[in-house]
Amino acid sequence: MGTTNIVYITLGEFIASGILRTQVLSLLNKISDRMQKKGNVLLISFMPFHSIIRDRKEILEVIKRYNLHIKILPIPLLYRFFYIPAWLSFILLCFCIPFIFYMSFIYHIDVIHTRSYPAGIIGLIVSKLTTAKFIFDPRGVYPEEAVKCGRFPANSVSYNLWKRIEKRLIRYSSPVVVVSHPFAHYIKEIDNRADIKLIPCCVDNAVFKPNYDLRQIYRNRYNLKEKFVLLYSGGTSGFYNPELLIDYFTHFKRIKSNAHLLILTPKNSPELKRSLGKLQKGEYTIINPEPEEVSNLLPMGDLGLLHCIDSPKNSLVLSVKFGEYLSCGLPVVVSSSIGGAAFLVRKYNCGIVVEIGEDSYNEERRLLHAYSEIRRNAINVAQNYLSTGRCAREYLKIYR
Repeated sequence: MGTTNIVYITLGEFIASGILRTQVLSLLNKISDRMQKKGNVLLISFMPFHSIIRDRKEILEVIKRYNLHIKILPIPLLYRFFYIPAWLSFILLCFCIPFIFYMSFIYHIDVIHTRSYPAGIIGLIVSKLTTAKFIFDPRGVYPEEAVKCGRFPANSVSYNLWKRIEKRLIRYSSPVVVVSHPFAHYIKEIDNRADIKLIPCCVDNAVFKPNYDLRQIYRNRYNLKEKFVLLYSGGTSGFYNPELLIDYFTHFKRIKSNAHLLILTPKNSPELKRSLGKLQKGEYTIINPEPEEVSNLLPMGDLGLLHCIDSPKNSLVLSVKFGEYLSCGLPVVVSSSIGGAAFLVRKYNCGIVVEIGEDSYNEERRLLHAYSEIRRNAINVAQNYLSTGRCAREYLKIYR
């Protein structure tokens, strides 16, 4: 078998963010290691010029850390963005496509792998101009998410144009990569001829893992030694509704009196502050960790909460936190509306699926009764299904 050269494109995402480190950089690094001398991996990240200048130290640290060819390229925007109106995407194409077209010849690119819809347009056009294969990796439902964020209204020109682009990205991708079974159904409803490959959000088991010593150190530090800790890690505004966290914690505490809510979040949003007014001071702890600290703090928990997402994509995607919780030995509490995670929880018995607002405690009692078994299942799912190594192997099958 000959060599396979891959270019992976991101657009509008911060290369040093926690999500890109785990879902792109670590994954591509593993793929590159497994390819050995049978190909090369080039990561191209288009970012606003202002972000490149402001965050240059962090970007350089990331580039040095990974065994990859990485190019960070400026685009003519003054702010960091992700959801953009369709007309702006075409302006960006004028800056991005010529460079990718040039790089496809310099690096003899065989595969163009694109993350999300804006990058997908670039990949599709360049693949039509060259012999490279095109892989669309949507990660979410971009038009609906942009409407939820207030970037443009539903049924606007931008929304309708993005939906038309979506159909073409799906039709010409070889294949479309989805992260969950519900997402695969969503793609099939758009185009039943679509070539689909399911590869979930991955987790690095060497970084996120059960650690009894760290668990004891941090639980002692935060006075959680005798507590049953319900842990939430992530944002508390936008797509994430902290009220659902508080309401579920109050619900759970009725059958587990020593329950304690631990929230790991980059910053305390106004929405979180308002929601915490329902609790007593001693019932919760908030930590604002740096991204690299999260893996050390997760083992403090006994359960991972993943049911507060209020997003058009919540029924389709599989949150990155899902794998991180499981890998650290935390069974997951997820609502039935979060379809990707709920499917795996039911299939592998690695947590519980709950209905928001339900008064029944049957699932919670079952979890507490079989906690050790469910915890083992959680770790096994993370190691055998969600691991970076397994996902890297699946991507290599596509590339080859």
